[in-house]
Amino acid sequence: MQLPALCLAFLLLASVKIHAACSQTVLVPAAPAGKFVIANEQTHEVSGVYPKLLRQSSKRVGCTFKFEIVPRARMANMFQTGEGQLIIPESQTPEKDRLGEFVPLFYSTPLIISARPELHLSSIDDILKHPQLRVNIVRSYDWGEAYRKAIDRLRKAGMVEDVIDAAVIAKKMDADRADITIMSAHILYGNVQTLGLDTTLGKRLRYIRSNDFEPIPSGVYLSNSLPATDRAQLKIMLQQWLNSQALWREFQATLPPDGLMSLTPLQAQHRPN
Repeated sequence: MQLPALCLAFLLLASVKIHAACSQTVLVPAAPAGKFVIANEQTHEVSGVYPKLLRQSSKRVGCTFKFEIVPRARMANMFQTGEGQLIIPESQTPEKDRLGEFVPLFYSTPLIISARPELHLSSIDDILKHPQLRVNIVRSYDWGEAYRKAIDRLRKAGMVEDVIDAAVIAKKMDADRADITIMSAHILYGNVQTLGLDTTLGKRLRYIRSNDFEPIPSGVYLSNSLPATDRAQLKIMLQQWLNSQALWREFQATLPPDGLMSLTPLQAQHRPN
């Protein structure tokens, strides 16, 4: 006797969920991140894996996204102030956890990336054997404790120079003003492609896995400045990316084997609730 009423209740709940929408336009700071986020300051166009999926998902989840091209340091500041509401892509750190809710989407492992193919490098110890090497890192990047310890060792040896973004490193490597960097492969690969250096620098680069580093969760931060209902709606969208493997298919379609070397699919037990 109660079955029709229960069915009606479930249909109504499903309808509410389907038609739920964000209460405001979600501001997405767009700092260049290889093929994941491509920001063209001349044309003001934002493209790449994440913007593509966000635009594709916009109508389905009822959320509108506004992209603002900014340097990486500015993106970090916007996250701190709450102005930046959806931060892509990001690795998880305790400091960022205080500012928003992290949604893991895959694992990322930093690699040793060398523009000196004649050298056999597979560890930080190997790099330290060549004190003349110039190691460039992006000051705002963080791949966890193992990464920080490795950079500290190189810094104490006087081998590290901090720069503002990966594009600077690619240009310096191409001009023989930097030898080594440590980051996820897709970031440098994307910048090499965007800068048109694939036939020069791209042929010299070696992407090297090292036991000094371990995979850490990477994904998206949803700012605490977003209403809880909006965060819930965005989490549904991100879960759909995982369930459909849309994100991973975009990675595979966009990146060659070298670019994929740092990335590992997120296992089901680590998916957001």
